[in-house]
Amino acid sequence: MKKICVIGSINVDIVFSVDAIARPGETVSASATRRYLGGKGQNQAIALRRAYPEVALAGNIGASDAWIRDELERQGIDTALVRSLDAETGSAFIQVDSRGQNCIVLDRGANHKFDKEGLDRVLASLKPGDLVVLQNEINLLEHIVRGAKERGIAVALNPSPFDRGIRDLPLRSLDFLVLNEIEGEGLTGESESAAILDALRAAYPETTHVLTLGSEGAMCRAGAETFKVEGRKVDAIDTTAAGDTFLGYFLAEAMLGRAMPDALRRANVAAAISVTRPGAAASIPSREEVDAVDAAGRSGGESRRG
Repeated sequence: MKKICVIGSINVDIVFSVDAIARPGETVSASATRRYLGGKGQNQAIALRRAYPEVALAGNIGASDAWIRDELERQGIDTALVRSLDAETGSAFIQVDSRGQNCIVLDRGANHKFDKEGLDRVLASLKPGDLVVLQNEINLLEHIVRGAKERGIAVALNPSPFDRGIRDLPLRSLDFLVLNEIEGEGLTGESESAAILDALRAAYPETTHVLTLGSEGAMCRAGAETFKVEGRKVDAIDTTAAGDTFLGYFLAEAMLGRAMPDALRRANVAAAISVTRPGAAASIPSREEVDAVDAAGRSGGESRRG
């Protein structure tokens, strides 16, 4: 079976539950404070592992945080490519309001301590047809993309958090680009979902583009076809890992050979389940949970051609 390797961030998340997210100059009190494992790389690796049998994570943690490796192994993730460094593990400080919306401040820490030699060793451990999954919380993304394509390894990018440096990456080399409307507008200058996908398709015609729309669902442009899945109505309490959950399940289903509309629908189900739970990695559902909810709701919210 082909392997999926996430090369990405590993964080410790400190989550504050607040009535409303603090504005500039304002001090608010938290009704609860929780500590979770997080980071987009780690969250996506866990989501992938819940949906796919062979997932590795290449990342960096502080030398004093060996417990993180233990937790990842407990999740079934291959940690042979996780390095312990003389640096602080990345961290995130997250406010979650009463509607489930969030505001996040990141400290990169060890996540920006990748080096080219180490990344080349990661890529050498993979085979043609395997998949590398990337986000924008680590350094040397261009080196990874180019090195993967030279070796015949597929590449998926989630350009989050978005910055102008994303435009300088070899985006034409991507097999999958998974992004939200804010990131889509940053890349294309367009604000309407169909126009974003049209612009992405024109710029990167060989890439499968997946645009998440929050509570409105998601869209996918694969070749000449466009698919859409409507959002599922749920009582959201924390949206922190919804996008990571969606990406993990979508790419897992694609690697398993599932048709794009089915992959889109099941990823949407998984993300909808995740927002009904607190935390990041802790909120990601199992494949069995997704199977049950997907089967129960198959008559409504199915993906369709656009």
